[in-house]
Amino acid sequence: MQSDLLKCKYVVSLMILFQIGSSVLLGANPEIEQDSWLALLFSMAGVIPIILIYARIAELYPDKCIYGICIDIFGKVIGRVMITLFTFYSFHLTAIVLRNFVEFLQITNLTETPHFPIMIAMMLVCIYLLRSGIQTIGKWGMAMAPVVLLFIFVTTITSLNHLNFENILPILDHSPKEFLSASYSLYTFPFAETVLFLGAFPLLNKGENPYRVYIYAILIGGISLFIITLRNILILGPQFGKAQYFASYNAARIIELGEFFTRIEATISINYILAGITKITVCLLSATKGIAKMFSADYNKLIIPCGLIVLALCPLTYENVIDMFAALHYYPYYVLPFQTILPIIIWIGAEIKTPRKANPNESPGNSPPNAQAPASS
Repeated sequence: MQSDLLKCKYVVSLMILFQIGSSVLLGANPEIEQDSWLALLFSMAGVIPIILIYARIAELYPDKCIYGICIDIFGKVIGRVMITLFTFYSFHLTAIVLRNFVEFLQITNLTETPHFPIMIAMMLVCIYLLRSGIQTIGKWGMAMAPVVLLFIFVTTITSLNHLNFENILPILDHSPKEFLSASYSLYTFPFAETVLFLGAFPLLNKGENPYRVYIYAILIGGISLFIITLRNILILGPQFGKAQYFASYNAARIIELGEFFTRIEATISINYILAGITKITVCLLSATKGIAKMFSADYNKLIIPCGLIVLALCPLTYENVIDMFAALHYYPYYVLPFQTILPIIIWIGAEIKTPRKANPNESPGNSPPNAQAPASS
């Protein structure tokens, strides 16, 4: 359906917010301390091949999300297995991101509030966005992305008098193994997580370029995270930054402008939440569409039940904030099948099948994907 398709600028805005999301809370890999900003740049370059694969899949099947593509390429049996795996990842990532923000809000602002009311409040906003329709989600991203980016710019400018450039020295002080490990971690979180956009949307209106969407989003989102990471290192220093659970928030607590512009971290918290709501919404949409495809149901009727499933999963993801940060060490290996292996398999299958379907000698029923009736899943 046309209402399920988004303009290029909407998807780019959503992807930018998605990348900033929980990654601005947890920060770049702190294990390599002052070299984390370099690892971030390296991971941005390293993720380009896989996002080009994501874009190619979207180009070959512009009217379908990844769940419909799996059925079309691999048939009902293998296709449903792949749908199950991708849906599981969507649900799990939704619960993880929600738990990230619950822990952040409880530790920094709502110290006397239990987890569950915070979970419910954030999930209600996400459900409301999903129930309002795909176009509303796109407009939300278009409205919120400039706000989030503006806050990043303002906090960076106001922190200039607190920056100590000696904090980034010595450069490349870690072994190649440590540097590559940190770069791979940043590849998986947050850049390759954008694979969920293939599950959430058929992506774009007809004729728009998915390559442009992914490249623009990765560049803008990555540069924003680079600025935040470098700012945190220059303000906090590598050792103190490594010891912090929420380095960006603690860096913002130091920032002040004269005697009137202080306590900026309260405003920063709102900024983080706006990006976090966007990421949770996109993840939940992908999970809901996966369930809808598996059971041939209307995904609009499954939004609330899937939201309840996430609320049930969220407390089970981690025991506490220490466990949450410890999980970052094994997360890159856990997500490898979902972010890299499955998309490559789907892409290869799409490249093999599409020319066969486009062959003029084939029967009329074997028309190319672009000639099929538009589908929303």
